[in-house]
Amino acid sequence: MKFIAAITTIAAVALAAPTQLEERQSTLCSSGTALCCQLDVLGVVDATCEQPSATLTTADEFQDYCAESGRTAECCTLSLSIAGLVCSAPVTTK
Repeated sequence: MKFIAAITTIAAVALAAPTQLEERQSTLCSSGTALCCQLDVLGVVDATCEQPSATLTTADEFQDYCAESGRTAECCTLSLSIAGLVCSAPVTTK
């Protein structure tokens, strides 16, 4: 009986041990997905957004990458309430 209690205690401690935290994959957007988008005349995001194919680590790299194709760097999330993309500027560390 004591053996089962000891094994249960050891298993509980092993399962309760904290796991290693993973570093954020990207700091470009605090929320949403990093996209290169084209704005229409009214400044509204068109449906011509593309995800960057290069690995970008800073907001400046992200903005420069999108500018090469004539687009703006945006952090977008899909909004079901307005049936479209809601976008904001990328996070800057300056």
